[in-house]
Amino acid sequence: MKFVIMRHGQAEYYAPSDAERPLTEQGKDEVLRTARMLHNRYSVANVLTSPYLRAKQTADHLASELNCPIRTVNELAPGSDAVALIHQFSGTETVVLVSHMPLVSKLTGLLCEGSANAGPSFRTGAAAVIDCETIGMGTGQLIDVIDS
Repeated sequence: MKFVIMRHGQAEYYAPSDAERPLTEQGKDEVLRTARMLHNRYSVANVLTSPYLRAKQTADHLASELNCPIRTVNELAPGSDAVALIHQFSGTETVVLVSHMPLVSKLTGLLCEGSANAGPSFRTGAAAVIDCETIGMGTGQLIDVIDS
């Protein structure tokens, strides 16, 4: 299974709540560049997204470019348990997980190094592609980084 772990595009700073912050024009451009690179390199089966607006908008742009379905997953929201999230997956397909810092960093660290503290920082619109022959802590290999 391949995981494409992606941070949402740049978002507006002000909104009625953090969950309602939309993407900026720059954020939309970041996401479209990343989506085009993913489209040229991988066959993606699904885009899973946080319920926050900026992540959902990111997922909409990705799914349109990649021609695949979107599913909202509450466990991709800020503050979620990365360990519990990883154990929900099985299969051989490629899935994109659209979320937020620090969760994207924690997921990458857990999959590749077995430690939530070992993950890299992600710029907005960036993605890490991780190949996992078996899904578990420290079983993944970082095979690509897309930083629009």
